[in-house]
Amino acid sequence: MNLKNQRRMAAELLGCGVNRVWIDPNRLEDVADAITRNDIRVMINAGAIKAAQKKGISSGRRKYLAGQKKKGRQRGPGSRKGAKGARTPRKRQWIRRIRPIRARLKELREQGVLDSSTYRKYYRQAKGGMFKSTAHLDTQLKLHGHLTDDTPTAKEVKEARKAGEKVKKPATKPPVKKKEPEVPGEGPPSDRGPKDDISDSMVKTEDDVKGDQGPIPGPNDDKPNAKEVN
Repeated sequence: MNLKNQRRMAAELLGCGVNRVWIDPNRLEDVADAITRNDIRVMINAGAIKAAQKKGISSGRRKYLAGQKKKGRQRGPGSRKGAKGARTPRKRQWIRRIRPIRARLKELREQGVLDSSTYRKYYRQAKGGMFKSTAHLDTQLKLHGHLTDDTPTAKEVKEARKAGEKVKKPATKPPVKKKEPEVPGEGPPSDRGPKDDISDSMVKTEDDVKGDQGPIPGPNDDKPNAKEVN
C-alpha cells in the first residue's frame, strides 16, 4: 500500500521529517482513504498518525557513572589518567594548604596570643613549608609554650562557627618582667636587712680618716737627721 502522499502531508502538519511519521498498522486502510489535509488532520487527532521520538544518545549510563563518582567510587588508581599533578595542580594544592595556616596565625595574633615577632617567625616557617596543616601548627605552638591546653584548636573554632556558637578566646599570658640585680642599701625600708641600716653618723668622712692615720708626713720626714747619723 502506497502511503507516500499521506506521509508527506502528515510530516508537514506535524513539523517533522518524513521518516519520523508513524502510522498505526491496524488502520492503514483508513489512512489510505485520507486524501486531503483535513482528513490527515483528523487521523492525527484520532491517534492513527504520530511523530516518532527523535533518536539520540542515551544519557542513562552517564548519569549512573556520575552518581557513583559522587559517592566517591570509581576514583581509584585504575580510573586516573595523566601525570601526578594533572587532576589537582601543585599550585592549587599549596593554596589549600597555606591559606588556613596563615588565617590561623592571623587569628592568634589578633587575639594577643602571639606578638608580632613570634607571628613573623612562624609565618616565615609556614612559607618554607614546615607545617602540613593547622593541627601541625598548633602542635608546634604548644610544644614551644605559645599555646595552652585551654586554647581552642583550629578544628574546634571551625565547628563552633559552623554551629553558630561563640568562640572562646584564649587567656593571654602576662609579660614576664626581668628581675634587676638588687643593690644593698637601696629599695624600700621593709626590704632592708639589719646590715643595710647604716646611719649617717656611722659613715666616716675624709677628716675622720686623716685623724685615725695621724699627721700626714711631709716631704723631708723621710730623710734621716744629721745628728742621728753622727
